[in-house]
Amino acid sequence: RVFLRERLSMRAAALTYSLLLAIVPILAIVFAVAKGFGLSGFVEERIMEAFSKQPGVAETLMGFVDRYLELSRGGLVLGLGIVLLLWSVFSLADTVEASFNQIWRVRRGRALARKFSDYTATAFLLPVFLVLTSGLSIFLSEFADRFSGVFLLNGGLRVALGLAPFLLMIIFCTSVFLLVPNAKVRWRSALVAGVPVGIVMQLLNAYIYSQVFISSYSAIYGSFAALPLLMLWIRIVWEVMLFGTCLCYVDQNMDHFFYGEDEPELSRAETDRLSLRL
Repeated sequence: RVFLRERLSMRAAALTYSLLLAIVPILAIVFAVAKGFGLSGFVEERIMEAFSKQPGVAETLMGFVDRYLELSRGGLVLGLGIVLLLWSVFSLADTVEASFNQIWRVRRGRALARKFSDYTATAFLLPVFLVLTSGLSIFLSEFADRFSGVFLLNGGLRVALGLAPFLLMIIFCTSVFLLVPNAKVRWRSALVAGVPVGIVMQLLNAYIYSQVFISSYSAIYGSFAALPLLMLWIRIVWEVMLFGTCLCYVDQNMDHFFYGEDEPELSRAETDRLSLRL
């Protein structure tokens, strides 16, 4: 009811548009941070792997990022590039926060100074998190290969390696539900939403790029199929994330819900007068 009442499907469409505008600047930040850690090749490999069924789209996207970084190296172009990059990221972050605050019935968002500090930290810490998790995946893979001859140890490492993406996604989703809304969110409620949403997100990431979707869209759009597929994937991701936010909100405020067909939209003064009359 909360999801439908707040018309969050329309919010997901708006967030899809905002993310499409910001995807190249975000990838530029990710590659800049990954290059500092010496993992830019691995990040590029992961992107190519994600678009393995449509390699032309991955090459085009990587070309956009390379040109963006080349134009942002010096002089006036550097200043304009940084401003455009930060504006794209800040605009996306502000839209995401507004969507989460709408679910949590928060009327005021963060103050401008706090937005600047929080969004800037997120813009630079999120790529670090992605790079570190990628490096952890490389380390676990090499460690498992090194002990491939040890039967019991190798089996346990393979299981841990398979579960690691789910655990990282659960941690990421729980952190989003806990930190993004401008409200005091209990960690238990964030975890209640983070566990199922993290699992669904990881399964969705593997399923949406399956051959079934690729073949059906390729039959309609041809070489242009990856763009509607990417938009579909982003739209579903936002639907799942917003539904998870509803789940977190409902878990924390379970005792405050009205279980009739509709929730009464009463002001505080109307509630007080009704209580006195009763």
